Amino acid sequence: MGWAKRLWHRFELQIAKRVGARFVRWLVKSYRLTVVGVEPNTPVIYAVWHQRMFPFVGVFRDRDYLSMASTSRDGERIATVATQLGFRLVRGSSRRRGEEARQEMVCELKARPATSGMFVDGPTGPARACKIGTILIARDAGLPIVPLTYSTSRAWIFRSWDRYLIPKPFARVVLVFGDRMAVPNDASPDDLEARRRELEEALNRLTAIADRSLNVHYPEQRAVAHEAVLLPHVDG
Repeated sequence: MGWAKRLWHRFELQIAKRVGARFVRWLVKSYRLTVVGVEPNTPVIYAVWHQRMFPFVGVFRDRDYLSMASTSRDGERIATVATQLGFRLVRGSSRRRGEEARQEMVCELKARPATSGMFVDGPTGPARACKIGTILIARDAGLPIVPLTYSTSRAWIFRSWDRYLIPKPFARVVLVFGDRMAVPNDASPDDLEARRRELEEALNRLTAIADRSLNVHYPEQRAVAHEAVLLPHVDG
């Protein structure tokens, strides 16, 4: 990274630190929020699609929840804002420090049980394809997984690999909690894969339900030329 890019990156982090968390707090307070399902009152691991992580960061602020942020530049920006919002973070992803980060998450959850959040198709996809890491953390930490998703009546849609969403100010937001999913500590490799598929299917099903409740549909991944016709404009 050249000096100009390093300087710009430091500037971005300062902006994220000074402005990002305040903006998130104001934005989330403006939403007209509807909750579907039951929010757990004991520690769990929330499983969230990367595209739909924003309300997790906003709605669950200041609760000392644990999460994981990638070591990329995007991950560093997210980590800066998330820390300001009261999250504890482990740095790593499936591509960088994957095994170390997973073991660090397990150690943190065993030493100080807390609700945590995992963005199960991140940091680079493919979109809506659940990776195995969350299943392994749940098994080793002895915590259940709860699928969590949302939809919104109006959103900014980013040009990222997963078409990341941020609900616009004063939008309607439907937050959906799924059912608990336990992962036995003696689960076989086949059992772990079955749980992974079950979680993926549950998240996709709940996301479709959330979208239908607001009569919207959001693209789940960045379009290529021959797919562009499939991507509707959504701005409620």
